[in-house]
Amino acid sequence: MDEGGDLPRPRCPLLLVISGASASQTHMATQLVACKMELGEPAAEEVKERLMPLIGAAVANHDTVGNQMQSALISVHVGAHCGCGKSFDIRSSAKAEGRSYCLVRLTAPVTAGELAKYLVAAVQGKGQVLLHLDLVAMPLLASQRFASLLFDLLLLSRLGHVGAEHPDEVFRLDWTIIRLAIELPAGVWPETAAWDCAPLLSWLPQVQATASPERFRGDEASLEAGMGQAFASSRHDGLRDASRVANAYERLQYVSQALAMLDLLKGAFPLHFKSASGKPLPGSRCFELLVNAAKLHLRPSLWNLWAFVDVLYWQLKEVHHPDSVANQACVPEDASFGQDDSPGQGDELRPEDCPMFKGELIAFILRTARDFATRQTTRQEVDAGTVVKASLKHFHRDAFYGYWQLQPFSSDGHHVFARYDQGEVGSGQYFLYFRAAQGC
Repeated sequence: MDEGGDLPRPRCPLLLVISGASASQTHMATQLVACKMELGEPAAEEVKERLMPLIGAAVANHDTVGNQMQSALISVHVGAHCGCGKSFDIRSSAKAEGRSYCLVRLTAPVTAGELAKYLVAAVQGKGQVLLHLDLVAMPLLASQRFASLLFDLLLLSRLGHVGAEHPDEVFRLDWTIIRLAIELPAGVWPETAAWDCAPLLSWLPQVQATASPERFRGDEASLEAGMGQAFASSRHDGLRDASRVANAYERLQYVSQALAMLDLLKGAFPLHFKSASGKPLPGSRCFELLVNAAKLHLRPSLWNLWAFVDVLYWQLKEVHHPDSVANQACVPEDASFGQDDSPGQGDELRPEDCPMFKGELIAFILRTARDFATRQTTRQEVDAGTVVKASLKHFHRDAFYGYWQLQPFSSDGHHVFARYDQGEVGSGQYFLYFRAAQGC
């Protein structure tokens, strides 16, 4: 009290924050020990229940908030490895919802002002938008600054540097016209990541992408929606014919039907293969044929599968060109092979009706496409059902007894094995293979 009377009562409780443990602050803590309150870390579920209704609460005329709104407006896309189809799923969602697809890819740490400018430039003047925020940089996710940016973006619906007022420097997340899809790097799971932003990301609805026969799309409409500009890009058509560029659907069907023909004829192939005619193959069947041909059973990647399609499409087209020297070399001496062989007549063809050398040529093409299109690793990882060698027992010659190594070439579409023997008299290499003519 002083001569002026009682001091006015404060409108809010006094908040005293003491940081550090220096001697100059000890007397303050001692005098206020009676008012001391221990603040423990709240439970994760309690924080989630309080924060989730706040995200998206700025949507006008929306009756519900919370998890229902999150399912419609925000999604976090994860995958076990690269090429699972996360971006494909997001672009497909944009097409299905009638929204414009906008991509913002972050490859390095950014400030609030920089990120705000990127987001403003991406969505400005595009109406209903699906904003694809691709978080590529691991240092970005591990930084505490990005956790603050993500908090401001989702809970405050505003992003910009301190004091920014210009429209190009402030991004306002309008939930009435923007849906947000956040893509995390391959193999990253918010539930187990040790980041400051991980808890918030783990509370949002997740969409896990997987490369599987059930999820693979082989129809033209789905491919066009999910692949975007890459669907009809000429850079994927190795023929480089400006007058006729094959889109992804045409390349996929051509290659898949060629592989189906190869499978039907058990390694043989007809002399003439003009175009992919007949009934289109479903996406699940295309996926199985491509995975088997590219030998990607362990971790099938859509990047590798489509690169395999592009390389194989170009090679098959070149081989079956009317002026192809390689194809003409496969013509047998007799003239029993006409010009009417086509995929539509595959059921009528038999392996013995096809030139044997043509099957060997296609097998060589497959190995070349596989080497160019798939990742080369130092570890020889193979699927559990893959044949790697043969074991022979109870032979009358010791040179044949033991393991025979699988060779990179085939005979009549079947495996070839080899064994190197170094005996007392001399050394030699033996081959074990299948010959269709003798049936052995």
